[in-house]
Amino acid sequence: MEPVDKFEKLKQWYEKKAQVEAKAKPLIEAEMDLRKEVVALFFPESKEGTNTLALQNGWKLKYIKKLDYQIQRDILDEVKDELFALNAPLDEIIKYKPFLSTSAYKTLRQLNPQGCDLLDTALVIKLSSPTLELVQKKAPK
Repeated sequence: MEPVDKFEKLKQWYEKKAQVEAKAKPLIEAEMDLRKEVVALFFPESKEGTNTLALQNGWKLKYIKKLDYQIQRDILDEVKDELFALNAPLDEIIKYKPFLSTSAYKTLRQLNPQGCDLLDTALVIKLSSPTLELVQKKAPK
């Protein structure tokens, strides 16, 4: 196996990354603008969920309309008692998803390794895609 010039490989990556960024962003933005126009033209009276329109020759145009629901915790806390009084099944409507605080997890690893080992049995830990950045030296002031 031939030795790899790691700085040449770094240069190749950096140049390719710059090319992708220069070309991708305008294309992604243009595609999104066109997608929104097509949706407005073909589905002016859409409903949340899947909307389907039959086209020619057996083709169909399918638009999935999604709404982003976000809970405002401070307001929810204010109206929670009223909702319970109105028999609104909050425990069925609002689900709380466990979230791991990595800083607290790392502290637990140091302070209580046995407890952390037990917690590890409930976790799936895998390597994410690498993040790589080439940082230019700052000019002296």
